[in-house]
Amino acid sequence: MNPIAVTFIAPDGSVILQEDFGSTIHITLWGGEYSIGYSFTLSEDAPEGYYDVTASISGGKYVKTTENLFYVKYNSS
Repeated sequence: MNPIAVTFIAPDGSVILQEDFGSTIHITLWGGEYSIGYSFTLSEDAPEGYYDVTASISGGKYVKTTENLFYVKYNSS
């Protein structure tokens, strides 16, 4: 089974979350664009700012990084 690693990278460059979906996602890709929805929960102490997300398929044979994919901001109570 090929690993499908998804990594969330904080603004300071630290890895906040890394998940391997190789055992939970089974897809066959043909020409075109695909999207897979999945929810993630970051830790309560995750840094604020824009996060990059990297997806690595087939043990790193295919890697795609999307910069500034989402923003984390905490509301002060």
